Amino acid sequence: MADAAGNDRYGRDLHEVRYVHDELLALVDRLPERDFAGPSLLAGWTRAHVAAHLVHNAEGLTRLATWARTGVETPMYASAESRAADIDHTARHRPADIREKLAAACTHLVLALDDLPVAARSVEVQSLLPPAFPAALLPWQRVRECWVHLVDLDAGEGFGAVPAPVQAALLDEAAERSIPRGVEPAVAVVDEGGTWWQLGDGLVTTTLTGPRPALLAWLTGRDGGAAGGLVATDPADAAVPVPGPPPWP
Repeated sequence: MADAAGNDRYGRDLHEVRYVHDELLALVDRLPERDFAGPSLLAGWTRAHVAAHLVHNAEGLTRLATWARTGVETPMYASAESRAADIDHTARHRPADIREKLAAACTHLVLALDDLPVAARSVEVQSLLPPAFPAALLPWQRVRECWVHLVDLDAGEGFGAVPAPVQAALLDEAAERSIPRGVEPAVAVVDEGGTWWQLGDGLVTTTLTGPRPALLAWLTGRDGGAAGGLVATDPADAAVPVPGPPPWP
């Protein structure tokens, strides 16, 4: 049953990869060429850098799929330095070339994930930083990367464009990761429907309430929370400042 559940999730995540790729490529295609050189939401990166990063992320994940399929260790990137150099190099290409590279990388990744045998999905692979993880999570990693960086392009799409199941999965993952990362003091995040997540262990000192898109903007460090309608309260239900977000991703 666990294998079946894992395969079901893999299929759902791969469907979400295809969907977000369509959204990403459409957004990049309609972005005026002059805007590629404009600032993104990431300090020091233009929109061209964000698009270039998504090119090389797709290529790196394709290498990890190859690792899982063949059993031959194929690093995602040669090094952090080479990754940064590749992004910077690609960002200097003409916008038309960046669009072409992004479309090709997206296609190659989907084909690699689609062809990954079920048995290979349990093979552990690793990105630049530990820990290792099963190849079954490769589609989810691409979904997360694309949606967050699609927002970073600052081209009219915010976290409200993220499908509801992906919004929930991002919040679930953040809560799960917050424990080993030692998030302290603990923060509860509550959406408008009353669904509740705890970041960190122990007693909650602050409760953050608001729409899921605003919670995700805060969680990923893309917005301080005030503009998104977030309300922070202490255990006595008194208003307090919105806290800083935990580490992301």
